[in-house]
Amino acid sequence: MYILWSSQIFKIKGNYNLIYMASTNPNKTVEGGEFDVYMREIKYFPESQLFQFAFYFKYNGKCLPRYAYADRKEGSLFIKNLFIGLGPLYDAFQPVYVTEDTIIGLYSNVNLHGIASMTVELFTRSTSVTQEEFDIFLDFVRQQEILEENLVYVSGRDNCPVLSPTFSVLQALSP
Repeated sequence: MYILWSSQIFKIKGNYNLIYMASTNPNKTVEGGEFDVYMREIKYFPESQLFQFAFYFKYNGKCLPRYAYADRKEGSLFIKNLFIGLGPLYDAFQPVYVTEDTIIGLYSNVNLHGIASMTVELFTRSTSVTQEEFDIFLDFVRQQEILEENLVYVSGRDNCPVLSPTFSVLQALSP
């Protein structure tokens, strides 16, 4: 681990792009796979202590907007999907490196068929990363014993639009 995640939690908010990911299950990260997603925004709601992840899920070539919500639990985020549709039974996201502009996180998933996957993801506020950020990402991929050939340059296939206007279920339900 590179930083104490709890000291960096409030830096995780705003617009982000998923640039790279590498998974123990490369079938999930290919175009059209279960993890064919494109991050757009992360918001923190202090009154409910939840994070909102706004992203696109690509299904049959169409960009479908989705939202997932995360509740902080003992140093990681446990995602609770509040939308109905295709999706996994269990998700957990743990940031392992956070700066003002970059997040590297470990995403754990068990899908509807009980297949578990670990994915390392690199998010930035821009559309590119520095060599240092990439090297830190690659180091964490190796620490998780994920094969380097499973690395995917997600940003290169992202053709989904900007989410606008941002809509939140939490905002709609608040008085």
